[in-house]
Amino acid sequence: MAGTDTPGGFYTFPGMGLHRELEILVEIGLTESEALQAATIKAARSIHLEDVGSINEGKIADLLLLNSNPIEDIKHTKDIHSIIKGGKQYRQEEILRK
Repeated sequence: MAGTDTPGGFYTFPGMGLHRELEILVEIGLTESEALQAATIKAARSIHLEDVGSINEGKIADLLLLNSNPIEDIKHTKDIHSIIKGGKQYRQEEILRK
């Protein structure tokens, strides 16, 4: 499962550690799709959460909308267009200013 255990502020910024972790999973042999699943549906299942981890009707989801396809290159997870959190859409720049 993906999901860093490093506390925020300890040589990393929130979120950036996960981007790097996904890259490392691909470097060691997982496909981009497998790495993304390790951070989403498989991570949710590993802690017995059924209402998160995938995008389906009736599930809870915050979304990261990307400009580029991460299945083509996992580094595209950093090419963020916007974020949907709590039903509201934010541009990355808005969040970084806060």
